[in-house]
Amino acid sequence: MNNKPNFSYFIDALLRESSKHIDVAEPIIISTALSFMSSVIGSRVYTMDGATNKLGLNVWTLIVAPSTISSKSTTIKFLRKIIIEKVEKKLLEMTIEAKNKSQTKETKIASNRFVLGAGSSFQGMIKFLENSNHGALLLIDEASEFLTKLNKNQETKASITALYDCEPYSKDIVGVHGMGESIVILNPFLSIIAATNEEWFRSDVKISDFLSGFLNRFNIIKIPLESLTPLQAFHYDYSLDPSIFQNISLEVLNQLDVDFKSFHTFDPKECCISDDAKNVYKSWFNMKSVEMLENAKLCSGQGLSASVMRQATSAIKYAVICQIYDCAFKQKKFDFILNKTYMEIGIKLAEYFINSLHNTFNEETLQNTSNSFKMGSFKNFHEQLAEKVHTYLAKSHEPKTKSDLTNAIRGLMASNFEQVMACAQYVEVKKNKKCNEYSIIDEKRSLFVPISIWDDETIS
Repeated sequence: MNNKPNFSYFIDALLRESSKHIDVAEPIIISTALSFMSSVIGSRVYTMDGATNKLGLNVWTLIVAPSTISSKSTTIKFLRKIIIEKVEKKLLEMTIEAKNKSQTKETKIASNRFVLGAGSSFQGMIKFLENSNHGALLLIDEASEFLTKLNKNQETKASITALYDCEPYSKDIVGVHGMGESIVILNPFLSIIAATNEEWFRSDVKISDFLSGFLNRFNIIKIPLESLTPLQAFHYDYSLDPSIFQNISLEVLNQLDVDFKSFHTFDPKECCISDDAKNVYKSWFNMKSVEMLENAKLCSGQGLSASVMRQATSAIKYAVICQIYDCAFKQKKFDFILNKTYMEIGIKLAEYFINSLHNTFNEETLQNTSNSFKMGSFKNFHEQLAEKVHTYLAKSHEPKTKSDLTNAIRGLMASNFEQVMACAQYVEVKKNKKCNEYSIIDEKRSLFVPISIWDDETIS
């Protein structure tokens, strides 16, 4: 075992095992696995965000890929099998045993489930959550119809969106005869795994959903058609032993002192954050916040800032989930204190999903006329800063140092300097004894500099 994992010990092992049996993109496996892992922990553990608000550990994943040939459903079924199947079976066995002992019809097998399928209505889901202290995983491997219905029912969409924050929830339900009931959920927890096709994404997605609404809360993993390879029957020769990963999920619940006979009877417990972990997160979050504020200004609010900042908050979730699972993986007791190492892992995962977000939408534009996503050219924050660098250097008529550039251009910092310069195709670097100097390539000046900045005699 390596001293330092790439993501976490459990996720790294899961990626290695998955590569032996399914051929899918890494982001799908990581985000889907995090949703399954979070559903095992449920509402039993919570932490605090950087603003001292309660932060549940739920993770929402949306896979956008072509139907059938992308193996979306196969991947979801595979990960369900090796992460949560044994937990589901044990819950079912315990509930059947309790029902047999009671010899009454009052005990409902469904009460000890925590996975809800595509056929679940919204009213059924919130009634389930009202009686399920642990929470639920909504699993929809063909979500186009479900998501389209949500777009037509804004009240239901708003209610599901509200559940994301794991705050106390109440709703009055009115029946067909005008009679109703009040639903009160003190400790709601809902993770979601949904998969849909690109056609739905292009035709039904609203700008408001993505920028600040419902879809803003998902890890959106979009797999383009050109990246896929033909499916092959019996392509892998490896036998699958899911018990290693299944037993880790059981050990997670064991470390959280779960009694399967009274699965929903517990008090949620806070995972505190160590001072070292807080300092690491504070430095990273503050830097990311400055970047995204500048990005929002450049894009007049129509950029990826809201989704990126949602990921910045989710970094803490990822950190706690990974620490809990790695403690079970290494047979080490979880002490309910998030440490620096796992905060760094959480940040790495958040950056991973942020990069995936930029890679997904760097060829998309937000068309206000149609209010939906269409193919076009969507410039990300680094590309926009690169154009500012071009303009500034052309105005200067002389080389500038890294310090000159970061001091002169808002949003350009040491932390993102290399990424921005990688986008600046027509900037050359000259090394001297003290430091690097940057200047624009002369023959490309007119491509990036507005005519108004040149003197009249220069234009001639």
